[in-house]
Amino acid sequence: MDIEGRLGRRVGYQMKRVQHALRLEMDAVLRGVGLTTPQYAALGVLEDEAGLSGAAWRRRCFVTPQTMNQILTNLEGSEMVERRPHPEHGRVLSAFLTDKGARLVALAHGEVETIEDTHAGRFGPRGAFTAARGA
Repeated sequence: MDIEGRLGRRVGYQMKRVQHALRLEMDAVLRGVGLTTPQYAALGVLEDEAGLSGAAWRRRCFVTPQTMNQILTNLEGSEMVERRPHPEHGRVLSAFLTDKGARLVALAHGEVETIEDTHAGRFGPRGAFTAARGA
């Protein structure tokens, strides 16, 4: 049976194919900005919610503690994020975008929005998505 058979009619499978295509395109354009897709997601979350703890930030990025630790280490090392002691909870460190991080995420938004607009244009009048088939 070909891919457009039974599996090709599954909404979840088609959504995964679209997500994969989106991720590949984002990886390519974000590389030009100097970010990875997980770094872009993490910076975007901080842009919306400055001062998050590592645990809260991780949950909003849908990653494991180990993955967030790696992302955070890279972002801090690249001076895109800084952490400061929480004013009320002594052991908690809150994360904030630096000016460099804010500039890069703003630049990245423009690149990603172009990709998203292209994909959104592939929705038909009844909500059918054709990007997975490359149409």
